[in-house]
Amino acid sequence: MRIAGILISAALLATTTTAALAQGTLPTERWQFARQTEFQTNVAWIYGRFNGGPSEFGVECTDTGPEVYFADGLRYDGDTRQGRVGISVDGRDYSRQATFVPHGHTSWWRIAPGNGLLDALRAGNTVTLDSDLGTGLFPFRLRGSSAAIGEVLAICGEGAAPTTAATGPTAATTGLTAAAPEARIREACRGAYSGEDAIVQTEIDGDGKPDFLLDWSSVTCADRSVGRGGGYCGAQMCSIDVYASSAYAPGGWPQPILALSYALPAPGADHALTTTVTGGSCPITHRCTRHWGWTGGKLEVVAREDVDASQAPSPEAPEPSTSAQAPLSRTPPAEADAAIPWTAPGMEPGQWNSVVPENAMGFVLAAHPNFDGTQLMLSCGAGGGLQINFSAPELANVGPEDDVRLRLGTETFPTRFHEDIASGGDPSFYMAGRWDGQVRLLELLNAGEDAEVIVIPDDNPSAAKVVLTVPGSAGDPGLAHVVDVCGDGPKVAGPVQSFPGVFGDAQSGAWVLRHRTENFTVPVARSIDPRNGAAFGLHCSEEGLPSMHIGWEVIPDGETRGIVLRIGGRDFARTGYGNKSTITFPADADLMEAMRNSDEVIFVRDDPALTDGVFPTTGFDGAVDFTYTHCE
Repeated sequence: MRIAGILISAALLATTTTAALAQGTLPTERWQFARQTEFQTNVAWIYGRFNGGPSEFGVECTDTGPEVYFADGLRYDGDTRQGRVGISVDGRDYSRQATFVPHGHTSWWRIAPGNGLLDALRAGNTVTLDSDLGTGLFPFRLRGSSAAIGEVLAICGEGAAPTTAATGPTAATTGLTAAAPEARIREACRGAYSGEDAIVQTEIDGDGKPDFLLDWSSVTCADRSVGRGGGYCGAQMCSIDVYASSAYAPGGWPQPILALSYALPAPGADHALTTTVTGGSCPITHRCTRHWGWTGGKLEVVAREDVDASQAPSPEAPEPSTSAQAPLSRTPPAEADAAIPWTAPGMEPGQWNSVVPENAMGFVLAAHPNFDGTQLMLSCGAGGGLQINFSAPELANVGPEDDVRLRLGTETFPTRFHEDIASGGDPSFYMAGRWDGQVRLLELLNAGEDAEVIVIPDDNPSAAKVVLTVPGSAGDPGLAHVVDVCGDGPKVAGPVQSFPGVFGDAQSGAWVLRHRTENFTVPVARSIDPRNGAAFGLHCSEEGLPSMHIGWEVIPDGETRGIVLRIGGRDFARTGYGNKSTITFPADADLMEAMRNSDEVIFVRDDPALTDGVFPTTGFDGAVDFTYTHCE
């Protein structure tokens, strides 16, 4: 049931920002701005239609000024190349050459913002993009774009290069002290904070004058609504701000570097800073090393080690040098004001939220985002299999020798941590578990037991550490749908949020149209049985032949199986084969004609204990045009 992972990833993607949307605003309806996301800084963006993943369009502040970017939501690999992106703002053409950067799940078009494009984006109503990738048109709303893009331009200007000694006063001429990063912390935290060793004096640019590092992971704001690390931390990594005396301009911005942790090298080393990072090109455990060197205007990566960094001790924050200024007095932490929701739109932090996304193929979700940025999510479908995803900063340091479990009262449930490592997954970001005892787990949760994610290092239960806690809430309506579908609880009662069209799928009658899915790299049309999430689909086979498929069926790829389809009171016996968690079979003329003249197709199960699949066929001709025109 891979769709559950997609839904959760899309929801979590919105939780890594410091921006708070108005209650009920969808991520496809209004532009957002954040100083820091997991992989970007000072960025304005909006999501578009779902296309295997959520498409995205935005403006980011880079080292060379503002840059427009576009992602169609699909995964690509290969080399960076030049191409062309079609851009239309309210019918006016702004198309241009662009750079395509394929990088797995984060594949982007990087687009120059000149020739009036930014002004048009700020003043327009709709922008529509397409590219030479052939994945169709992607419209994005421009509601709120003026303010969001304005935030980006206020930080990095209309396109000027970073301020250096040649373009304005720097700390080399005015003097750099710890007061600069200290003021930035106070601004981000809106006042009181604590942060032992958050600011460290060091030598970065080789000019013999004091430089400073600000590690946001060491900062805790008294106002917790700001977010972890003053809003400069994502789900795992935090920003390390570099204040180099030869480049930093008073009142300007330091160089941000995302990392899990950092270390300063010994005197005489060929680099100025070492960081441990996660994600991107890091294999297996997703924790790798980067060595940074001064190149005249900023720090750049001069060497990288894309190997398992978790086997070595994690770098510790260095002791302040003897020449560092004495710690400045800080205002004692005060009671935080009521936290402002910074989670996915429509979600209320500190409680269970029941979500039934449309086009979710029968899956239901329950999410409990905490005020500190940690989160626990449940998802399941009528086909069985409970999936749990959770995120917490401490999970970034979990290694393959550690065990991760979910504890409810006196009972614990294992996760698939080690299996995810073996399969090349990303256990430090999302950890999923499926249990035969899912009914018992939901029973305990629904009875009000606290849910705790615990890490047991080196098979030593006495050293177990709780990294995430969700307080118990007996009979919580936010859990009702999951308990009803995947447990044996009472029928659903209470408020449930449904987000129609949040994934932006095109429709032809009852058929959902997608240019590509996680398993199929060709256009697919699917009719969904709303009772259980089963799918009847149309696609072109790898041989280019018009084909149909039934999902989701656990059948080995290539294994043959007989099926019976009942259409208009007539039974059609066919032989299918296992193909990407479906039973796939040719779309012959008899089937096509029968489906055109019937309101539904029934997948007749040979086991009386199983429910027949019933799939509406209205809009069939449009679904055929969408999928089979690509067949040979």
